[in-house]
Amino acid sequence: MIIFNSRLYFDIKRPSVIGCPTIGGHFIADNGSYTMNVLPCDYEVKLIINGFPPKKLGTIQVFSDSADGSLNDFLLNPSESEITPEILQQVIDARNHANKSAEKAADSEQNSKTSETNAKISETNAKNIANSVENLVANASNSAQSASESATIANNAIASAKSHSDSAKSYADSASSSATASHNSAQQSSNSANSASSSERNAKTSEQNAAKSADDAKNAALSVDTTNFIQKTGEDNQSINGSLDVEKLTEQGQRVYSPNNKPTADDAGSVPATKEVVNNSPNYVVGAHVDIAKLTVGGKSVITDVSNLQNQINQLNNRIYIVESYVNGNSWYNVYSNGFIEQSSIISINTNEVRLVISTVINLLKPMHTQNYGVSIDLYSDGPWGWIRFACGEMYNHNFRLISYTEANPGMTLIRWTVRGY
Repeated sequence: MIIFNSRLYFDIKRPSVIGCPTIGGHFIADNGSYTMNVLPCDYEVKLIINGFPPKKLGTIQVFSDSADGSLNDFLLNPSESEITPEILQQVIDARNHANKSAEKAADSEQNSKTSETNAKISETNAKNIANSVENLVANASNSAQSASESATIANNAIASAKSHSDSAKSYADSASSSATASHNSAQQSSNSANSASSSERNAKTSEQNAAKSADDAKNAALSVDTTNFIQKTGEDNQSINGSLDVEKLTEQGQRVYSPNNKPTADDAGSVPATKEVVNNSPNYVVGAHVDIAKLTVGGKSVITDVSNLQNQINQLNNRIYIVESYVNGNSWYNVYSNGFIEQSSIISINTNEVRLVISTVINLLKPMHTQNYGVSIDLYSDGPWGWIRFACGEMYNHNFRLISYTEANPGMTLIRWTVRGY
């Protein structure tokens, strides 16, 4: 794993060369690599990560004839002072344990061979038992075949006897059915004769009722006064005895109109117009001049002044407005309709070394579409805020690098960063 924004420090513990200097502030590259030249000494190695306290990695010894290697190579090599009788005893115990494990492995291998031999013997016994079972099954099959043939002969004899018995029963059933049918026919003939006599009586009664209904209808028609009825004078004509004012005809309080009594524009509450046919399409033309500007509906003008309407539409289309907004504690951002983005949050920056450039990567809340944006830093009265200077480093779509530096009084500082652009 690569640790960004970190440095390695080498502090002298026991110099083997007079004047051996302290090596500090060596940055680790973005790919995790590092290279340094050190003099023969005993060093205490520390890792410093921006925003965290220093972490001790261990102690290394560098001799004049030491081969080049990684930091891990030197950290894993024990020093002379670390090779104690206790460590030697641990090595001896580990060797004895390894020898015992090898003996147990040999015993396990011998046991596995014995188990394999026993398994082969069991397999042979199983095959012999299977062959014996197959022979028994074959003998049983032959006996079953003989029994099946005898059973077939017996079944045929039973079927023949049952067939004769069924034939005799069928003859008896036919005779019984014929007797029942004869009895039913006689009963149906008697019922038909009774029904015919009843129908004749009902017909006479219906004829008498119909004659009486006709007489009653004739007498009712003669008693009606027909002097005020509409009379039919021809095949398709009707007339009324007396005069009738059609303009006064109403139905449920509403005036009734006819082809000879058409409603006027005032009656319908509409603009007077005449119908013309142009290119086989109806066209209604207003007879008199109508001032459209004075048309109203419910007391309000229908048409308003539209001379400045296009300018108002253009102003609406050109206005800039927020299309996305986010707020969470001390962090926020706004995205506008023209693509402009502004965002801001707070972070603590640890400028923990004097006269040493500290680099901190700050991730954006909302990715920018381009790298054409500006960065501003606001200081809080927290920590050594009056001594720390800040500058913007590389800028990317998803983050930017913030640089901090101090000549004196290092420490942790709370800041607010703000990014504006596209």
